[in-house]
Amino acid sequence: MAQFARGLAANVVFNGIHDLTQVGPMGKVFRPNRVGGFMSRMVGSTSYTVSDNLLKGDFDDASFPTWDEMISKLIIHGSRTAKAPSPSTP
Repeated sequence: MAQFARGLAANVVFNGIHDLTQVGPMGKVFRPNRVGGFMSRMVGSTSYTVSDNLLKGDFDDASFPTWDEMISKLIIHGSRTAKAPSPSTP
């Protein structure tokens, strides 16, 4: 149950950070295009990792993503950026 709660909390952080990059002043930095979407997902994903590690009790340098984790994030979110956009509806 604790693992589920930790994952849920980290997912809420991801969604919250991702959404915050889309509105207000941050919406000007993270434009609504492929690059902006990629950057929003990277910031949200990195926040997910940090919050999950902190909830596990890692309060030192281990709370930040490792290089391997960052490369994995680049591959996962980069491939999502390359996906063809869905057709717009009228």
